[in-house]
Amino acid sequence: MLTDLDLRDNYSSDDSNILEDLFRPCLRESDTYYRSVGYLDSKMAALLGVEFESLAAKGGSARLLIGQTVTLDDYLAIKEGKLNPNRFLAVPDLEELWDGLGEDDLRKRGLLALSWLVAKQIVSVRFSIRPNGIHHDKFAYFRDSDANEVVVHGTNNETRAANVPEFNYESLSLFRNWEPEIFRRLGQYKLQEFLRLWSGRSKSALAIEAPNPLIEELAALSEKHRSSAKYSSLFSKLKEFQEKYEALPRIPEFWGTNRYALFDHQKKAIEAFYENDYRGIFAMATGSGKTITALHAITELVRAIAIDNSVDVFVVVAVPYQVLADQWVDNFQKFGYSPIRAYGSIDQWFNGLDHAVSVSKFSPSARVTAVVVVNRTLNSDPFQNLISQVQSEQLIFIGDECHRLGSSISRQNCPMASYRLGLSATPWAPNEEALRGHLLGYFGRPIANYGISEAFQDKVLVRYQYILNEVALTEEEGEVYSEHAAEIKKLTAIKLDGGVINDDVLNFHYNQRAAILGSAENKFLKLPSVLSDVGARMGMQHLLVYCGSGSTEDDESATGSVRDIVRAQEIGATALGLQSARITAAESPNVRQAILRAFRAGSLAAVFAIKVLDEGFDMPGVRGAILLASSRNERQFIQRRGRVLRKAENKEEAYIWDFVVSGVGVMPDGYAKELAEMELLRCIEFARLSTVWVGLRPELELHAYDSGVDFERLLEKVLENRYEVNENE
Repeated sequence: MLTDLDLRDNYSSDDSNILEDLFRPCLRESDTYYRSVGYLDSKMAALLGVEFESLAAKGGSARLLIGQTVTLDDYLAIKEGKLNPNRFLAVPDLEELWDGLGEDDLRKRGLLALSWLVAKQIVSVRFSIRPNGIHHDKFAYFRDSDANEVVVHGTNNETRAANVPEFNYESLSLFRNWEPEIFRRLGQYKLQEFLRLWSGRSKSALAIEAPNPLIEELAALSEKHRSSAKYSSLFSKLKEFQEKYEALPRIPEFWGTNRYALFDHQKKAIEAFYENDYRGIFAMATGSGKTITALHAITELVRAIAIDNSVDVFVVVAVPYQVLADQWVDNFQKFGYSPIRAYGSIDQWFNGLDHAVSVSKFSPSARVTAVVVVNRTLNSDPFQNLISQVQSEQLIFIGDECHRLGSSISRQNCPMASYRLGLSATPWAPNEEALRGHLLGYFGRPIANYGISEAFQDKVLVRYQYILNEVALTEEEGEVYSEHAAEIKKLTAIKLDGGVINDDVLNFHYNQRAAILGSAENKFLKLPSVLSDVGARMGMQHLLVYCGSGSTEDDESATGSVRDIVRAQEIGATALGLQSARITAAESPNVRQAILRAFRAGSLAAVFAIKVLDEGFDMPGVRGAILLASSRNERQFIQRRGRVLRKAENKEEAYIWDFVVSGVGVMPDGYAKELAEMELLRCIEFARLSTVWVGLRPELELHAYDSGVDFERLLEKVLENRYEVNENE
């Protein structure tokens, strides 16, 4: 770590060896390196080659921002690495790259190393070009895996003469972020300036990525030609190019108040997407950053397609719910897109998309059109007619919560895009063979498989406490539950024997049976004490209460589940004066957004929600959740858990309160046992990954024993991890 180094506040060529005492050790400990200089000498790539290899081994990267005063040979080395990477990708290390070259042949070794580093995307190079004068900055930045940061500012360029003691006199100062006051005053400013210059937001300078033929012409000019008409003409052409290039989407430098950075699992997923010919499924745990990973991957792709081919590019993202669509729009905007919202009234989106498609056909100009569409609109004739006019090689399609797209794929309503990416924490279960076939056939195999256990290990998600409350059905509830269970058993048996049944009747009994559990009277009687426990454990704030799933985006009718949510909300207000709001399919998008803003700000302590917030929606501020009603659908309760585990500022641990319902004594033993098995499957899944598994296991074993259930068999069933997908499918 950088904190382990014996770093000084100041260095000079007279009292230290800048290369050996500062740059080498800092680079060895870092996974991020930024350098801004006026002059680049490829010999430095040879001198620091081992350190760059160490950076790459940690999955790190470097950015070099330099003045246009680079030699033509150095420029051509950068160009070779960018345009002919296959020449270097098969070379595993610098030792093999330099085979046959003597250690004193720094020039040749440096040129080869520079090409190799660029080809392997270890180093990115941009040129800072000004209309008059040169970019003459002297800045270095190091960051390690624990987010320790060092900023260096002084006089030395990225040249051998500036870093080896027997040549130039150089001096520099150093600032560490573990000395926060000094770093904020002196180091942070320099870092922000670098990021501003790198992203091309300077008032005067351009930041041009290599290779570029205009840069090549500049490299061939001598410094005495900087005031010539030819230089001015080249600068004007570069400015025109940059304005077009910068209008494209881009990777952000910051995410909120934090610097933008990917986790290792996200980097690996993106690499797998590229290597798999831009197709596949990200099967990543809820909260582990699927959306950002997808946006990063396609943004790099968009820029390459648009610039290299001078064609317009369309990015279409399909989502199941409007609340999730709004979130995608927000995230798109952070990457520099201006997405079309293909949901709500057709008048709000049709003309904009129609215009983009028409202009693209007759006047392509490297434009990018992003479209966020809900699945219902995706399947509509107006949308299908427009999107089918876009050429497949210009079209990128992302299916968020792609397990919702099985029917769209079967109806051939998912566009024939050359680039396809599916996202889901839970793509399919073993009994979903038809869905599995549709997803594999359209998106291709899962190329990133990142489960909740890995997310805990990597500290991508916060750990959680699981608090279980046992409640019993009343005699009346047990009787009605048994009646529906008996009908389900009878109809299912007929169906299995090849008989014909009315599936609507079967689904009615399933729904009624589930409604009894969701509305169990003893849950509501126990709710005040659960809310009191919430206040004791985490304070009465940032709480999400999941009620019944009787109302969705697809069914906006008021049902018993809506009445349950009202009752639960009233209990919170009466018992504890809880300031809350509810989000169901009945609330308008504007009302939902207002509720969520108030929840994030802390003016609302709790949100009572139905199914509309189950999938994909980002609420990192949630610290705890009460599962007043839980579906037996494993996909739903796994995703609900993920809503609570997202990282947020000052959030060290999350809390989940659940209810396990018992039918012992109020229904026939067979039905009570069946109920216990289904409830325990969820409870074991939640408990085993919580911080309180050791203490909860005996309680769950007792519940199983009282219900006549084999606990060990259920545990084995859970540990099969039925949503684990095979990356080789």
